[in-house]
Amino acid sequence: TNINSNVAAIAAQETNINNTAVAVAAQETTINDTVAAVAAQETNINSNVAAIAAQETSINNTVAAVAVQETNINNNATAIATQETTINNAVSAVAAQETTINNTVAAVAAQETNINNNATAIATQETAVTANTAAATANTAANATQDTNISNNVTAIAALETSINNNVAAIATQETTVNNAVAAVAAQETSINDNVVLLASLDTAINSNSVAIATQETNINNNVAALTSLDTSISDNTAANTTQDSAISVIQTAVLNLSSGIADSADGVETTFAREVEYDPGSGLVPALDLNGTNLFVTGATPVISLGGTPITVLFTGNVPNTNPQVQQVIAQLPTNFLSGIYTLKLDNAQGNSNIVVTLGATGAAGPAGATGPQGPPGTTGATGSTGPQGATGATGATGPPGSPSANCFFEGNPYTIGSCRIGTYCATNGSRRHRAICRQSGGGSPFWQNSCSSNTESC
Repeated sequence: TNINSNVAAIAAQETNINNTAVAVAAQETTINDTVAAVAAQETNINSNVAAIAAQETSINNTVAAVAVQETNINNNATAIATQETTINNAVSAVAAQETTINNTVAAVAAQETNINNNATAIATQETAVTANTAAATANTAANATQDTNISNNVTAIAALETSINNNVAAIATQETTVNNAVAAVAAQETSINDNVVLLASLDTAINSNSVAIATQETNINNNVAALTSLDTSISDNTAANTTQDSAISVIQTAVLNLSSGIADSADGVETTFAREVEYDPGSGLVPALDLNGTNLFVTGATPVISLGGTPITVLFTGNVPNTNPQVQQVIAQLPTNFLSGIYTLKLDNAQGNSNIVVTLGATGAAGPAGATGPQGPPGTTGATGSTGPQGATGATGATGPPGSPSANCFFEGNPYTIGSCRIGTYCATNGSRRHRAICRQSGGGSPFWQNSCSSNTESC
């Protein structure tokens, strides 16, 4: 009967061993799957890190491009300021030239007055000559004097006409200079407008780059969040692996005990886990045994532990937190000269004892290398680069042909072409020297004849 009972017990233990072996194999499969998942997550992390590095490079390039564009904007602003200064100087020069023209016109008017006065004097002298002709014999000396005076006046009139001609030529030259200055001002204003358009284009490019940078920063934040999630997942998997390792060690110990026919939990004192560790009791690391189980020690008392019949020193006792039923931990120092092998470990306390078989000092063969994890997904496509700055303004075109003259004028019988007939001149449409100018009111109206055009009229 005892033999049959023992056979039945052995069969039950073998069934337990087989079931435990199946559970261990299932847990090892789970561990291998978890390790593969961790490897895949690490691959994803590396891919995300590479994508973040690429995005940071893109951001740095974009920031550099924005800096170049800002430099271009500053240079254009400086060029615009210089052009505005040039325009102001040109406007001042035009104003000075107009003042000179007005002064010259005033001088010409004064000379005309002198000519008119001389003409009046000549007319008076001619009348006197006619009156004196009857008394030519008596007035020969007077006539000679008057002839001399007439000759002198004619010479003076010729000199004044030469001066007027010179002034008219100078006025024409000044008007050409003014026209050139006005054209230069117009060209500078066109250049300023082009620069304003360029600045607007650069502002648009900067805004586009700002949007791209914001998008890249969002992508980086998303990747950081993904990395954080993966780190958390890896930590969870690591904790799960540690738990599974502990469970496997407990199962292996139980399997070893079952195979040895040891029943350890009859009195409630049971060792469920044992492993080799290095422990620092305060004087440096020493080899030790880390034991977990139930009722391994009674509060206030240290259990007695022997390894292969040799007592060993207990270094630490304590409760494992957050366990139900309560798991206790005992750490005992291993002998420094123990041999690798299988030992019987015995723990005694006031409640009872625990006997288990442990294997110490033997390092298991390395497991096979895990399968290579799947390739990570491709990184996100980078943002489109910003539009390059507008090209430089082209060279100024060739000067066009001169415009058609707007008026053909005469001065004292001498024709010349100018933009408009000035004071002291008259138009070609009337050949009489007695009419100095054909005028009309500013803004329109019928033309009229007068000696000279006033400031509120236009010459033809």
